[in-house]
Amino acid sequence: MIRAVVAGDTDLARRRMRRHLDAEAEFLRSRRPSRQLLGPTLRDAIPPRTKRAEGIARDVFVDVVEEGWPVGQLLGSEAELIERHDASRAVLREALTGSGAPA
Repeated sequence: MIRAVVAGDTDLARRRMRRHLDAEAEFLRSRRPSRQLLGPTLRDAIPPRTKRAEGIARDVFVDVVEEGWPVGQLLGSEAELIERHDASRAVLREALTGSGAPA
């Protein structure tokens, strides 16, 4: 297609782009659709928690999604998050890092 554009052959470029886009569309149609995990309300769409840390991780995720927090915005200090989620430091760290180790 690049050669067609450089050569100024717009018809050839258009046909090649159309063929490319058709192939991309067919590829996407042939893939199995992904399962939608997020429902009308995120808190209801997430399965019941089994561990305290998992519940906090889900709550933080839902808060970020529902509030539309921009990348880089702080969730709060460790002390604020401990108070907000009524959790110990170890449980909060497990929720946010996936382990009890310091972040």
